[in-house]
Amino acid sequence: MIRSYKGIFPKIPDTCYVDESAQIIGDVTLGEHSSVWMNSVIRGDVHYIRIGAFDSEKGWESLRLSFIAQRPAVEPGFQVVRSNGPGRQINYTTRSYATDQPPEQRYRDV
Repeated sequence: MIRSYKGIFPKIPDTCYVDESAQIIGDVTLGEHSSVWMNSVIRGDVHYIRIGAFDSEKGWESLRLSFIAQRPAVEPGFQVVRSNGPGRQINYTTRSYATDQPPEQRYRDV
């Protein structure tokens, strides 16, 4: 379901795939050839959401997101986590340092 919030409609190019069970609400912009899969919820009701276009450069996919318009006074940042897969495969993921804190203590103004 795609719907407006306070008169702002999501911007979704024709090249995007959005599953019928996905929910996209408000100030959301999807990049060309991006996709939103089953039961996903993208809420642009408090801040805007921007999902970058599919990028197949060098044979791998990348996702670029920007979503906090009014950043908190203290931002804990992100950690890059490396793990080894089968054979010589190496995987990289990101983890927010905010997850070290209980949910009610994350992103508090100090």
